Amino acid sequence: MRFIRPELIPGWTSCLCVALAVAFAATADGDPDESLIQDLIQANDVAGLKAALGTQAVVEGRIRSAAWSKSGKVMNIEFEGPKETALLGAIFEKSRKKFDVAFSGDVAAALSGAKVRVRGKLEEYGGQSPKLKGHPQIILTMPASITIIEEAPKNAPTTAKSIFDED
Repeated sequence: MRFIRPELIPGWTSCLCVALAVAFAATADGDPDESLIQDLIQANDVAGLKAALGTQAVVEGRIRSAAWSKSGKVMNIEFEGPKETALLGAIFEKSRKKFDVAFSGDVAAALSGAKVRVRGKLEEYGGQSPKLKGHPQIILTMPASITIIEEAPKNAPTTAKSIFDED
């Protein structure tokens, strides 16, 4: 089997630099260039979320609630959308410190009510609550997997009724 040595291809470094520049292109305000985001799923797009289960996905939407569980072992994130099928997110206790540091000391406060874009594997909820079975969920392990697109409105209620609070 023969391999092509890239250094023998004239201009290979220029091609690589252009490819990297396109891959990491950003607008002047630092947000990713929307034309480079393929298959962006809206958090309230039930059919789109179901179709993407089991894949790495980029999902955008407003967070209805983000709060640490009573035990402090998981931060439950609920996106706006139909309550029966709302997209869920989770950050586990072992990642709490790095998320809090990345989000001004309190990731739950930073996310509650904010419009965000999250990246991760979209799976069906696998936690302890039977009432949440069937909900799509992304488990977040790295702060870079969350981008705040728009902070929560200043006049927004500080606590929203969450499906995690319902019996």
